[in-house]
Amino acid sequence: MGLRPADRRCRSPPYGRWDAAAQAHAAAEVAQTNDEAAESYASAGAFAPDEARAAVAALDARVLLLVGELDSGPLPRIAAEIAKLIPGAELVVQPGAGHYPWLDDPRRFTRTVAAFLG
Repeated sequence: MGLRPADRRCRSPPYGRWDAAAQAHAAAEVAQTNDEAAESYASAGAFAPDEARAAVAALDARVLLLVGELDSGPLPRIAAEIAKLIPGAELVVQPGAGHYPWLDDPRRFTRTVAAFLG
């Protein structure tokens, strides 16, 4: 595309590229919104940081954190901090991807997940 990562983020957030798949995904977003869930998502008491940290620290499972290089939520550096809280977590930052890495590069996304599961 020839754009710097910052330019791409401004042009098509939260996508790493603004192709037909990303445009279709963005157009369908409103129809997929659950207003009731959205209202309670960040309501008072919905998140207890200390309890969440304790819960993930106690996980006894393999965990893959796959984040796009251009993702703004969470930023890759924040995902790296989250990975440190989870025993045995594996962090993968997908180059050129935004918040929806399966749209930005489906093959890379599939290879990454398959390798983790394999």
